[in-house]
Amino acid sequence: MKKISTLALGLTFSLTGIAFAANPFALVPTTSWEYDSIATLVNAGVYEGYRDINFDKDQALTRYEMATLVAKAMANEPKVTAKQKVIIDKLAAEFKTELGNLGVYTEATAPATAVSTPVVDSNPINPIEISGFYRLRYQTLKDKGNSANSWHAFQHKLELDATKKLANDWTANFSWEAAKSFYNEKGLSNGTNTGDISMANIAGPLAGTTMTIGKFSDTIGSGLVFDDELSGAKFEFGKTLHTQILYADADKNIADCTFPNSYLSSLNTVAALSLNYDLSKATTFLTSYQHWNSKDDNIDSMNVYDFNLKSKLTDTLSLYTTYDKTSYDNDNKAWVIGLSYKGANPANPGSFGAWIDYERFEKNTAIDTTYWVNDGTKGTALGFSYIPYKDVKWTNTFFSAKTLPANNLGVNGTDEAAGVRQNFFRSQVYYFF
Repeated sequence: MKKISTLALGLTFSLTGIAFAANPFALVPTTSWEYDSIATLVNAGVYEGYRDINFDKDQALTRYEMATLVAKAMANEPKVTAKQKVIIDKLAAEFKTELGNLGVYTEATAPATAVSTPVVDSNPINPIEISGFYRLRYQTLKDKGNSANSWHAFQHKLELDATKKLANDWTANFSWEAAKSFYNEKGLSNGTNTGDISMANIAGPLAGTTMTIGKFSDTIGSGLVFDDELSGAKFEFGKTLHTQILYADADKNIADCTFPNSYLSSLNTVAALSLNYDLSKATTFLTSYQHWNSKDDNIDSMNVYDFNLKSKLTDTLSLYTTYDKTSYDNDNKAWVIGLSYKGANPANPGSFGAWIDYERFEKNTAIDTTYWVNDGTKGTALGFSYIPYKDVKWTNTFFSAKTLPANNLGVNGTDEAAGVRQNFFRSQVYYFF
């Protein structure tokens, strides 16, 4: 990760007459969520314009130093996305006392009576902040076993994200999206919607947790089993051991995410527990337990045990591996292993990233996975991303798969012959705003 220069402690001692909270120079553990949050903002270019910032995720900072980083992020809030603003608001709540002592107040952090330092609210009416993207996408599938399954398409999509800050560190979050295919071919769904609410929720602190309630997107653990929209509630808490608990319904018909007549297509409600822990400065462990069931069909529920390790081998190269097993009687395992190199940051023109992995998903595993493989196939995927201009991202993905002996890839969810080759390619351009 790119390092930026050390915070001047001279600022600390020039702020005379300020009543600090108890021990503002206590070190914040480098494994805490605060460090991950600051690293996310640094990598996203939120601190662009500042030259006196020093952040190294491996070097412990005091609460006071962390608060100055939060304050600088708050100063750049007009430039950030809705998701980045949620991160900044969460950090501001954590370092409320330190920010107050610095004279940095927001509606959420201002004390009831602040006499010595005036409260300056640069955003008194809390306007709704809008961000989003426009995307152009070309993709094609070539089925070597049955040419009738082959297709290619050219599509576009618009997404608008809105965030409004509420009282007591709560936020309201909303997303609307619309997509359309310029043309269609047989074997391809039309890829068109005239407008859909993809997110509508409120989020904020509740009884020591951060609660999100409403419609939201979640990967549930590593995303091996599910990565899509849910309607329900989730609670997050813990710094060293970050914990997430959720209960929700899959927001759209799961049958659209899986193959017809498959066992997975009827599962639409989930209760899940996810745990995230840094084993070392370079390695993160993520695990989840998921219980899926159907509200409408008289079928057995499904338990999922999901494990993921991500380890930084060098400053630019990372290894990741994921494994899950479901409670179905057969064809119930999936796993992925891969390498990622660097990363394409929309705030940094010329930056790029690449990855390659091997994926194997048996028939009764993923419902709507974040990976590229279909249930009942295995293969190699690789991708490349590049930032030609600020806020413009070009991505390319190629996936070559073979069908496993048991799959749901045939007509009406029947099994196709094993070993059939399918090649998929996608190229797309994002314009962020």
